[in-house]
Formats: sequence, C-alpha cells, structure tokens
Amino acid sequence: MNKKLLLLATFVLMAALFMPAPAYAATDCTFTTSGKTMRLVADCMTDSTIFIPNGFTLDGRGHTITGVDPAGDHFRGAVVQNGGAVAHVKNLTVTVAGLSDVCDDGVDRLRGILFEGASGSIKTSTVLNINQGPSGCQEGNGIEVRNAPFDGTHPATKSVKVENNVVSAYQKTGILALGDVSVNIEDNTVTGLGPVNYIAQNGIQLGSGAQGRIDNNTVSGNQYQPQTFASSGILLFLGANNVKVIGNDVDASDVGIWVIATNSALVTQNQVTGAVWDGIALDDQAGNVQNNRVEKNKLSNNATGIGLYGSGVTQSLIKNNQADSNDYGLFVGFGAMFNTLQDNKANNNTEEGITIDADSNTILKNRAFGNGVLDINNVSGANTYSQNQCATSSGPPVDCPEADNLSLFSAQVAKAAAARPAPTPQD
Repeated sequence: MNKKLLLLATFVLMAALFMPAPAYAATDCTFTTSGKTMRLVADCMTDSTIFIPNGFTLDGRGHTITGVDPAGDHFRGAVVQNGGAVAHVKNLTVTVAGLSDVCDDGVDRLRGILFEGASGSIKTSTVLNINQGPSGCQEGNGIEVRNAPFDGTHPATKSVKVENNVVSAYQKTGILALGDVSVNIEDNTVTGLGPVNYIAQNGIQLGSGAQGRIDNNTVSGNQYQPQTFASSGILLFLGANNVKVIGNDVDASDVGIWVIATNSALVTQNQVTGAVWDGIALDDQAGNVQNNRVEKNKLSNNATGIGLYGSGVTQSLIKNNQADSNDYGLFVGFGAMFNTLQDNKANNNTEEGITIDADSNTILKNRAFGNGVLDINNVSGANTYSQNQCATSSGPPVDCPEADNLSLFSAQVAKAAAARPAPTPQD
C-alpha cells in the first residue's frame, strides 16, 4: 500500500472511531494528509457527517462537500464536524442537495459546519443551501458553534474564530453561537432567503451565555412574511455580558439588531436599513436588558430606527445615533425607564423624530428636524428633558418644548407601540 492510501485509510479509521456511521453510510470524499492538515482532493458527496480528527485543519482547497440523503433514510446532523477538542476549517464549500423534509432535534439537527465542545477556527469558507427545501423545521444552520453548559456559566470556555466566510440560503440560522463559547464572528457575508412564509430566520445569533464579538459582517434577507413572529439580522438572546456588535451592515430584516435578555452589550457603528419593525431594538420579552450602550449607529428606511421596549429595559445609553428617513426615529415605551437618550439626530422621519411613551428617562441634547408629524413627542411628560433642539428643514434650530403635543398620543404613538414582535431563537 502506498503512503497516500495508507494515510487515507488511517483518516477513515480515525473518523469511524469518533462516531459510529449510520446505516447505508457512504462517501466519495478523499483527503491527503500532511502533518495536522487534511486536504480535500476533489468535489465530493457524503450521506453522513465527516469528522475532523482532533487538532487537525480541514483545507478544502476550494472544493465542495455536498450532503445527500442515505439510501432508505434522511441525512442527520452536520455535514462537517469536529472530532475532538480542537479543529480548523478553511477554503471549503459545504452544501446539501435534495434532502428530505424531516424534522430532527439534538445531535441530528441539520448543520453545515458544527463545532461542538471545540476551540478552533472556521475561515474563508462558503456554506450554501443548508436547507430541506421550503421547510419549517427549526434546523438547517450554516455554521454552528456550541459548548455546554447553556445556563450562562463558563467553566470550560471554548474559543472559536468565524471569519471571512460566505453563508447563504440557510434554513434557520446563518451563524449560531450558543453556551460556554467565546466567538469572534467577523467579516462574514450572511444572506437569508428573503421574505418567506414558512420559517423565521436569523442571520447571526449569539445566545445561551455565549460571549464574544460580532464585527464588520454584512447581513441581509431575514424576513418572515406573515410577521406573526419575527426574523432578525443579528440576535443577542440571553447572551453573556459585554458582547460587542460593531461595524455591521444589516439590511432587509424584520428586526435588524435585536438585543433580548442581554446586559452590558455595546452596539456601535452599525448601519441598519430596511427593517420591517426596528433597526435596533432593546427588548425585555425574555428577561432584563440593562446597562447596554447603543452608540454611533446609522439607521434609515426602517419602521423605527431604535426602539426600547419594556420595563426591564433600564439604565441604557442611546447616544450619538443618526436615525433619518424612518417612520419613527427613536421610540421608548412599554415602561422602559432610567435610560438616557443623548446627542442623537432624528431627522426627516415620516411620523416622529423622537417619541417617549414611558417615564423616568433622560432626554438630553438631541436634535430632531423636519419630521412629518412631530420632531419630539414626550408623551408622558415625566422625564428629565433638557437642551433638545427642533426645527423645520428650512428653519434654524430652536429649543424643543418639553412636549410637542401630548394630545397626539392616540394615532401616532399607538402606531409605533403596536410593533412588538416575538423572536424565534435557536437553542
């Protein structure tokens, strides 16, 4: 037996040791191995998970692995997965073709690339069409990184870099990080299926105690057509403290950047457009949302630029944002309190620039010009309100009255307040 065949046989044996293959398992994927790097020889197909041996790098060399249903069954689990505590993937395309629409849970959920309990990296790869057709099954994640426990504690954190990948046409989530992980999700392009009526997608989700950064990604096309639930571009759901969301471009989502039951996050320098509801939302539907900073973001062509929803949304700073050409620029309601809106610009919005339908907030040094109905509407009146400026688009700035018109609560504020959709996070 020559050296190449011996190495290939060794890899197949190692993979078999990590997890028993299902019935009818078959693959025509072959690799050459040098040191700790396994290189994909050519495009190939597999009907079961390909495992990366511990400490190895899978270099796809630009080739594609396609997952298909096994004879008499359906594909289960990930197309590519770590087989030990450390793994790396680069230069690989992963996809599936013609899968049966069968819903699975747990380890059998469909994923493109899965790191379970592993550190490492997933870079310069493409993950396409990880779906079962027009399916409502809550699976089909492009890239997933997870590690137990999922209760917000961090006894043995795994660190993973997910960088410079293209993820598109996933079924549920483009990039997902859950549990005791620290992730750097950077410079990826994540594209959903656009408006669909069978599943609420999320572009990037970080939750269940996950830590890390979401930087400089381009995320688009996550909209659920019935809007009975909501998709999101970037979703922080029960995330760890001090998560950072910086410099992302988010377009065409139900909610652009959605912060739920997550504290002390920094959301800054993002550009969010085309959201059916909010460009950025702080929302207490699943727990408190405290001490977050939303700064220096640009928001346009959304129903609401930035929205704060619920009495659990407290002590957050909304500063130096530009919310122009939305329906509403900034909205605070549903009992959100002890938050500060400072030095924001809310101009040329169709309805109102800044709408405050909650008490005990600080509204300071904001500028709101040329909005369709009101520049600033301090509905409740029970807020600290100082040095805010209003003007028509052609006139000079003037100090805004404490409430432009309290009597206009009915139609305008009710329209903004009606939009509080329910998320559909992956667990």
